[in-house]
Amino acid sequence: MHVAPADRERAFRILSEMLNPSGLLVVSLRNSQDKYEAATGGSTPPPPTN
Repeated sequence: MHVAPADRERAFRILSEMLNPSGLLVVSLRNSQDKYEAATGGSTPPPPTN
C-alpha cells in the first residue's frame, strides 16, 4: 500500500481502529527506490516484450 505522507497519520489511525483489541498491525517500510522507480515513479517494471 502506498500512502502519501500527508495521509499517513489518518491511514494508520483507521487501520489500528480496525484491529481486534489484541490485534497486531505489521508494517514493512522501504527506504529507497530502484533505478526504474526513480526514473518513472512506477512500483515495478513492465514485463518484457518478446
